[in-house]
Amino acid sequence: MLGKKIERVKKEKQPSKEADLKEIKRKLDVEKEKERRKEVQRKQQPQQEILTPNNTLFVENLLPSVTESNLTNLFSQHSGFK
Repeated sequence: MLGKKIERVKKEKQPSKEADLKEIKRKLDVEKEKERRKEVQRKQQPQQEILTPNNTLFVENLLPSVTESNLTNLFSQHSGFK
């Protein structure tokens, strides 16, 4: 009788192959969902264009009273202004 109890306890502690397969499938499903979410995020992010450096600064919406001298004084404080 003790031998039967030991066998029953061993069987209870050992996961079945079916349970193992279910757990593996669950883990794979989780990984697939993570990858799917990453792909959705990549598609939602705007594509950044790589532009070559440019020496032109475009300024708009200035008041009519702003002169070239005003802009020169403002931007000459920063390196790179010519």
